Amino acid sequence: NGVFIYDGTFNNVNLTLGGSVSNCTITNFTCDVYPLDRCNNSTITTATISKNANFDGPNTFGTLNLTGAGAAYTFKSNATQTITTALNVTGGTCSSLVSLNSSTEGTQATISMASGTPTINYVNLRDMKALGGATFTANNAINSGNNTGWTINLTTAKNYYWIGGAGNWTDGSHWSL
Repeated sequence: NGVFIYDGTFNNVNLTLGGSVSNCTITNFTCDVYPLDRCNNSTITTATISKNANFDGPNTFGTLNLTGAGAAYTFKSNATQTITTALNVTGGTCSSLVSLNSSTEGTQATISMASGTPTINYVNLRDMKALGGATFTANNAINSGNNTGWTINLTTAKNYYWIGGAGNWTDGSHWSL
């Protein structure tokens, strides 16, 4: 782990050992190994983050790609992450939701986007405020509370039946619709 503090401009930053990014203008930022400890007061054209990350904010992103199945993305409470182009949250599944939450339970973090229709799937939202002119939608979602500005469409309940005789509860081959 390390700290990376620089007032300047960088292109194509790839953090693989974790660390901090503060007061930077970065064209492309990729973080693919846990953890990205902090991203604070930076302007990043495109950020792609595939593992757990904490955003200490405020930050400005052109495009923010959060791609980790089961990953937890924690945004600083009372801080705003501004997105100017696109918010893409992918990788979540029915059994491995992506979590978007505030750093302080009960206090919201804000994602602001002036326009567009960011639609995210298979997420767990807690203490997240969506702000600006964009229409924010979370499908197949769990609403863990204190979320505003989102259209949250909850996961659809399904009836599963045990099949195939004896086995382990966690073995998916023993369950059928």
